[in-house]
Amino acid sequence: TNRRYSPCISDLKCVLNVAGMARHFAALPMDESPGTYCALDDWISTLTVAQMMDGQMWRSWAQGHVETEPKGWVGAFNASISLGSLFERLLLWEDTDPTPIGIGCATPVRLLSCVELTHYTLTTGVHRWQRLVMLSYRPSPPPSPGSPVQVHSLCPASLPFSTVAVAHGSPLAMAALPLAQTKTWSFHLPLHRFVSTCIREVCRRGGGNLGDSGGIEDLLKKFHIEDIQSKDGMSKLRLNALLFRGLMEFPTIVLSRAAQIRAGLWKRNGPGMQDQVLNYSEPPFCRSLQDADLVMIQFSLLCHTVEVDESYLSKKTNDETNKSMSGLAFQRAGTLRFVNLLLHRFGVFDFLGFRKAPDTDVERYRREINEGLYPAEINSSSEKHGSPGIPNLPWTSSPAKDVTTLLVVVEELLHLVIILITEMPTPPPRDKQAHAMEAKRRLRREVVHRLASGSKTHSELAEVHHVLPQR
Repeated sequence: TNRRYSPCISDLKCVLNVAGMARHFAALPMDESPGTYCALDDWISTLTVAQMMDGQMWRSWAQGHVETEPKGWVGAFNASISLGSLFERLLLWEDTDPTPIGIGCATPVRLLSCVELTHYTLTTGVHRWQRLVMLSYRPSPPPSPGSPVQVHSLCPASLPFSTVAVAHGSPLAMAALPLAQTKTWSFHLPLHRFVSTCIREVCRRGGGNLGDSGGIEDLLKKFHIEDIQSKDGMSKLRLNALLFRGLMEFPTIVLSRAAQIRAGLWKRNGPGMQDQVLNYSEPPFCRSLQDADLVMIQFSLLCHTVEVDESYLSKKTNDETNKSMSGLAFQRAGTLRFVNLLLHRFGVFDFLGFRKAPDTDVERYRREINEGLYPAEINSSSEKHGSPGIPNLPWTSSPAKDVTTLLVVVEELLHLVIILITEMPTPPPRDKQAHAMEAKRRLRREVVHRLASGSKTHSELAEVHHVLPQR
């Protein structure tokens, strides 16, 4: 709350203002022995510490309104905004730029391209954090009549698909984070949002008339697995699937909770929740917060297009390793998984009239669990997975009780889908003239959007630069 980080942020901005220093920052030491200093690793560690700060927990209907509203969220947002102000500054260089520190450098470094920087941060920073945090999510036994535990405090081990999705080729359920409505979450994912900024920069590069490399296709190729049949290939496939799932899950949690707050489902937590949503989703701070989460989800959908060897997916075997790997057949299934994830995280699956597919074919559900497509539900009596009788089936829940609120949540969901499929990163410009024209188009668009709500003064219109990229 005292903003003791401000001098560090200010000093780092001054350093980055020196020509070439941002380029030297995106580098790894030639000496890879333990203990060798690496500024990039320290930066990733700093962002990791700030992940999930100022956690929020939903107050249920039985708890009533909060009596003393916490104010710590103000400091958390100030920290996120300060960190976000550095993201684009750290990327103000081109892949061909040299380092400003030459022969006299005490620690020789290997400069990274923007694609390599993004891939390194994803695989060393984001992936490690996601794997650690995912361990804290635990499924619960299913709700039972007469139990004192409320349904919003419970969470299934997997999320059921609808019968409509199954008719289009999906399994009966899918693996997902066991997330109860009362599980603590946070608006703040600075490590993910730094990667989102890197992804936006990767999209800006490459594909020009000179045949430049370094675009989004090169980043996706980093996740391609040459020999999936090998032990190393299967290990990489499992790690990729876990990474891609987290890239989709964690931003979706924030977006869905923000939608619930706008729909009035978090009023018992106090009016400060609305203030946090405004900071998260409205200019000028939305570019480094909500917009970054949208880019991350778009990228995760692209990652699900990374192909897996068809011969492997169609291979029928009793080998336990291959059975466990069959659940990672994620190619071409990104949209299917994401839509189902939205229906459950927003809590509108039942309201929209969908039927849970596992309820219609219990034998297939049991068979897909044995094949490793998704985990089994916990047995409430023995606390063990599986059951010799009828297995427990995944369930659905919603924090909303009335139709009016549910309609608002559905509107929020549809609005999110519209934004995701229309607000895409711009393609790389062919030349400087095309780059200037694209910058003018973005500026005109923001000015028109600002004027749509009424007349504005010059100073009010000048604020549009907050949501425009620095280049």
